[in-house]
Amino acid sequence: MAPLWTGLEELIMVPSPCRRSEPQARSYFTGAAALRILRQFPQLKRCTLSVIETPGSPPVEEELKPLTMPHLTMLSLQAGPTPLLTVMTLPALQRLRLHEQCPAPTLRSFLAGLSQPLVELSLVRIPKMTDEELFACLDLIPTVTHLHITAPMGPLSLRALTPSGNGSDAQSFHCLCPDLDYIEVRCWRPFDALVDMVEARCDAFRGEPGMLRVRLHLHSKPIHAEGASENESALLERLERCRDRGFDMKWQL
Repeated sequence: MAPLWTGLEELIMVPSPCRRSEPQARSYFTGAAALRILRQFPQLKRCTLSVIETPGSPPVEEELKPLTMPHLTMLSLQAGPTPLLTVMTLPALQRLRLHEQCPAPTLRSFLAGLSQPLVELSLVRIPKMTDEELFACLDLIPTVTHLHITAPMGPLSLRALTPSGNGSDAQSFHCLCPDLDYIEVRCWRPFDALVDMVEARCDAFRGEPGMLRVRLHLHSKPIHAEGASENESALLERLERCRDRGFDMKWQL
């Protein structure tokens, strides 16, 4: 008889708040340990993991064995450099939340291998991802409706997310992730490309205004000289007009 826990559908493996001050090696799982545990739960549908590796340590045999989890629809992974995503096959995955580190080539390869349309992508505190790398990842997930990115986005990605086309024809809009109904992003000055994207999203949105939720984190550090002479008050007024139309919109400056 199979153990009762093999039918478990949700698993959360993170340090408890009272142990987060302990040395990381004692309070977090390694990738190999996490994989050993995951292999015991083939029916999992939702999984939250915190994983850490010793810098410079080679992957152990457990980390090199492929793992297929056929029913997993949500994965939330907080990890340092780990081969976890390279060995996992998740044919039912719909929601992916990554925290702290994920090399862009690894993420791009993982997204390209998904067989189920992804509806949510959250990238939280992931450094060293260029605008070009983010663009390449977003290009692989046209069905996503929930997008949350905390690393500052640059003009390339913002403009690629900006709808263009004939507003009377839903099929004529051209942009990355055309079906977004939740957007949370961060941007350095200048804000021109960000406001253009939000305004165009509001104009193109085909549902009730309150169904489109926008959260913006605006910061003063410039990334380019482009747009340095922008009229910031005018840009914020454009956001306020979108909010006045009924869109669920908040921003921090």
